[in-house]
Amino acid sequence: MDKKRRLIVQAGFASMAAVLSGCVTQALLSDPSYSEEVSSILFSEDGKSIVILGDKHHYIFASHDIIKASIESEIHSALAATFSGFTVDKANHITGSLTLTIKNEASDALKQNAIKLGYTTRNNGSVEYSSEITGMRYLADGIAPVLERQKLNKPYEVTITKPQSEFEHAAKLMVSPVTIALDGALMIAGAALVVVGGTVACAINCGKK
Repeated sequence: MDKKRRLIVQAGFASMAAVLSGCVTQALLSDPSYSEEVSSILFSEDGKSIVILGDKHHYIFASHDIIKASIESEIHSALAATFSGFTVDKANHITGSLTLTIKNEASDALKQNAIKLGYTTRNNGSVEYSSEITGMRYLADGIAPVLERQKLNKPYEVTITKPQSEFEHAAKLMVSPVTIALDGALMIAGAALVVVGGTVACAINCGKK
């Protein structure tokens, strides 16, 4: 191959590499999220933790005083939980929003009890409490619900947003602290994990599978 032709070929490869590099960069910029199938959304009985179990990851959030009081109160059986806006950073910190709603069929007494705890009556008549929640993302490491009462009625697909910095030097994921007891109960830090109200509403960029 003569020198002139070699230079042309090298220039062609360089041009192709630049195009491919641009495509990869554009792909990262245009796809800053991932989806995961979620099978369970649980609360610890001590009211300290909110746990979302995905097929690959567990998302564990710290609870708040009103959330803890709701779990311990008689309004527990009348609650539905809705999540929105999950974002995770390269250190595996995750943030989102939680709304606890008293079901429409709940008694007026339960609704009044919720209001005393700090819930608000919306214009549409619903009684709700909303809060930002923060926590950590962990590797599921094969830990998954085995009892039907621990599961959502159907799996949901949840979208998690990642900032661009998440693609660079992401921290190593730790294994989830959720464990399974001999009777199939899911535990975290010695506290059992339970479903709020028997069912949980999932409305965070979610779709039933």
